[in-house]
Amino acid sequence: MEIVPSPDSSPSRDSLPLSPIPLDESVMAKSRKRKTNGDPVERKAKTPKIVIRPKEVYGIYDPEMKLEVDTSLKKYLDNGIDRKMFWYFILTLLIDPAKKEIISWTGRGLEFVILSPDRLTLLWSESQQKKVNNQWDSVRRNFRSCYKKRVFIPVKAIKNIFAFVTEPTYHIGWKKEDLVEYIK
Repeated sequence: MEIVPSPDSSPSRDSLPLSPIPLDESVMAKSRKRKTNGDPVERKAKTPKIVIRPKEVYGIYDPEMKLEVDTSLKKYLDNGIDRKMFWYFILTLLIDPAKKEIISWTGRGLEFVILSPDRLTLLWSESQQKKVNNQWDSVRRNFRSCYKKRVFIPVKAIKNIFAFVTEPTYHIGWKKEDLVEYIK
């Protein structure tokens, strides 16, 4: 059944065509961005981003889960690279008793909390031998890169609580039992 408007009435909403009116090329060209010389800028097709999703769900941490040793992380430490890897820097701070007021273990598995983000940022800048100190946002980006490498995950990132999801004892030369005893 087709609705036909009467000749004396205006077209009703039901009688209008359902498809949009196609724009001609001149209208479309005017809506594009232009270079300084007036030529239209060609837009590249968007490429999909590769999203790395670890096996762990962010925010869910089981202190009893079995951690795997990731030997691929060791290559960054053995290559004689001047710059320290961020995750290794965090690990060395965690096993240093003098730095407990900056970063410490929570006692729940390999979970740790950053108590002083400003001092952690300052220490990271000093270890990188930078003339200008890093900002906390820069340190947060380093944490996110560690999520992608599956070194640690955020448990409560807003409260600066994170947890290792790879076995860290392999990289510092400790036994697993020694680290568990140190954390307690």
